[in-house]
Amino acid sequence: MTDRAAAAVVRALDDRRREATEEVEGILAATMRVMQRVSPEAPRVSDIIAEAGVSNKAFYRYFAGKDDLMLAAMERGVALVVSYLEHRMAKEKTPQDKVARWIRGALAQV
Repeated sequence: MTDRAAAAVVRALDDRRREATEEVEGILAATMRVMQRVSPEAPRVSDIIAEAGVSNKAFYRYFAGKDDLMLAAMERGVALVVSYLEHRMAKEKTPQDKVARWIRGALAQV
């Protein structure tokens, strides 16, 4: 394969990766909206798909099923909380104050 051909493949893959990332982010955002709307009931995949505006095929291209999606949503939520706590801890000077800030921040999430 020539350098130009290889570069064309890389560009195509970069475009597809960006599109896939946007689609997955859209599904995750839709999941959060549906979960807020139907809580405490469990969300249905059909409701999430409708909210995200994607097909069943698109959903299952990225997620093995509802459990896989729920784990991805939980991972996203944990990452947001960790980022929030790190930001709050960075405002403190001493290790003790950092730990205290982390505890207060974590308890505020409950």
